[in-house]
Amino acid sequence: MARSRFKQPFVELSVHRQELILKSLHDGEPNPEHSTWKRMPVHRFWALLMEDCVTAYYSHPWAWDEIGFGGPAYPRGYMRLENGLPEPWEKDEKRYEWNAPVDSLSELDEQSAPPEHGSLHGHGGSH
Repeated sequence: MARSRFKQPFVELSVHRQELILKSLHDGEPNPEHSTWKRMPVHRFWALLMEDCVTAYYSHPWAWDEIGFGGPAYPRGYMRLENGLPEPWEKDEKRYEWNAPVDSLSELDEQSAPPEHGSLHGHGGSH
């Protein structure tokens, strides 16, 4: 889709252009149309993509801290299951401040963002 629409691979697009493609999939209206979508329902593809992304994200210990997961129970086991108390070996929870890139669709609408400018993933992130 990225090559057809923007003449670039997806990973080389600005965040804004990547989000335009992802939003079209989310909305069930892939742009541009392709014969692939006659064989694979767009909503099924979106569900699989989200499942893979969420699985990958929450498999990393950095994400565990964000949701208050102390990690696998073994070999120690959990002692304080009630009241959400931390285990003796757990560190204090950290909170991370994060702002969406300036060209993110969550910050701008499609007409006001200059798609030829903007950030690329991996620049200015929290990790």
